[in-house]
Order: sequence, then structure tokens, then C-alpha cells
Amino acid sequence: MLPADGGETRIGIVVPRHSRSAVARNYIKRCIRELTRVERSTTPLSGDVVITALPGAYEAPAHALRREVIALWARAAAPR
Repeated sequence: MLPADGGETRIGIVVPRHSRSAVARNYIKRCIRELTRVERSTTPLSGDVVITALPGAYEAPAHALRREVIALWARAAAPR
């Protein structure tokens, strides 16, 4: 997480190819985008966040992605 330049928290989602189709990559991006939207409304952050999907994200069920995003969001929101 990087400090914000003021304004709203920005989220960057990186989903490498890992020999997968554009459809699969976009599905992962949409899932992560929706999960961060929900987390952003419950726990606002004051910084920019970049999430990089690992190869296991393609096979992971939706509830596992949700669990990972919640854990990452909580870690980013924790005081330093």
C-alpha cells in the first residue's frame, strides 16, 4: 500500500497471463474488483492498493478469493 495523494483510495489489479485466456484473466479481475468494492465500503483505506493475482487464483473457488481479499484488506488497514 502506498500513501494517497489525497482523494479516494485507488485500487490496481494485476492478473498476469500464466498461459490463460483473456476471458479467464478478466473473470479474476472482475471478482477481485467486486470483493475490494465490498471491503472498501466496510473498511476505508487512505492509500493506493495494488493486488497481484498469483497462478493459483485461476483454480481457486470464489470463497477462497474472498477470504484472501478480506485478509489482505485487513492487513492493509492495520495501524503501522
